Amino acid sequence: MMKKLNLLPLFLCLALTSCKEDEGITPLPEPQIPEVKFNFRYDNAAEVAVEVELIVSQKDGQVLLDTLLATRAPHELQVKSKDEKLDITTICKQPGAEWTAIKTYIQVKPENWHIMEQPATEEQFTVEPAKIIYRNVPSSNFMDMKFQTMNTLHENSGTYYEGILGYYYQRILPEDHAYLFLADLNKYIFAKVDSSETFVDFSNAKTIAKHMFNKPSGVPSFSSVLRGYPTAGNYERGLILFTGAGGNDYDLLYPPSGMAELETEVSYSDPAGSLYTYHHVGVIPPVDFGLLSKPDFTVNKRETNDFQITFGAEKPSTYYMNWITPDTGWDIYISPEEASFKPKDFLENLKADKLEGKNLSQIILLTVRTRTAKNYTHQALMDYDNNPEAVRRKELRQYRQIEKVY
Repeated sequence: MMKKLNLLPLFLCLALTSCKEDEGITPLPEPQIPEVKFNFRYDNAAEVAVEVELIVSQKDGQVLLDTLLATRAPHELQVKSKDEKLDITTICKQPGAEWTAIKTYIQVKPENWHIMEQPATEEQFTVEPAKIIYRNVPSSNFMDMKFQTMNTLHENSGTYYEGILGYYYQRILPEDHAYLFLADLNKYIFAKVDSSETFVDFSNAKTIAKHMFNKPSGVPSFSSVLRGYPTAGNYERGLILFTGAGGNDYDLLYPPSGMAELETEVSYSDPAGSLYTYHHVGVIPPVDFGLLSKPDFTVNKRETNDFQITFGAEKPSTYYMNWITPDTGWDIYISPEEASFKPKDFLENLKADKLEGKNLSQIILLTVRTRTAKNYTHQALMDYDNNPEAVRRKELRQYRQIEKVY
């Protein structure tokens, strides 16, 4: 005999469970797009331009913000994006002028950026007529001597008679510094100048140091510039201590003492026309810059809408491109991780108001420049470049630039 099954309790249990499940279902919240806030300022080179168009876009090309901002003023901005890094484009056009200046920073975080089209001009200074008298100066070939003060805007004149060398010049107030170097004696001396008349005993002069860099073979031109700063960290004014191509037994002459810091810059070109620049700030010039014999990049394509580049085993920290049309200049700052770029598509996708009516089909590449600084990424260098105070303090102590003009 078959047993009867009582299924009623089971049906009731399933019904109650189903009701509870229906009551407990809640829709999933829509994903929130993060807000990206940043402070931003743009100072154009020509003060007559009172506004700049700022466009913020994503890597996929979506434009998040297109707005006009007043120049030379801080702005608080905000966009929504899932991307941690964004593309920042500024477009500035002088009223009544044909030329348009564009800057694009690829894949960056622009927090607290202060873009300056040109460095701040040196502050104005007051001068007064002054003279400096050097005693115990041996007879010398004064055609090869160097007399330099911090005031490079005014000429000076000198006279020599029986061991006395006098110079008349315009000294900077309240304090100036003077540098005298006699090449045939290899002797130099510094003097702090805080009055209209200064006396210096040249018998206290010291011997200049000569330095030869390990230059690549076949370099057609090589030159050095050396600046000295009496106070460490104060770069408002310095002394130009050396400029030129050097001599048979030196590339650079520098004073081993007397200046708190020295700023060295050497530059040369290779037979193919690439320009190399090495920069250093420190107590003495570097013994070896590690000068390269060929560029650290190769441009494989430079078409209007197809740019491709490759780098050596050691990638630079960042690189820069300059594209032009007859009435537009476009500076692009980009990470070496981005080895290809479509210039025409990028600009047209922005649909910028200030580019309306412009023919971008003939845009051509003018310059590519890499920059390498130890422990600096693309983002770190962009943060430095767009921080005028950091630039003024010369926080970037050493870097290399290699440039090719097409």
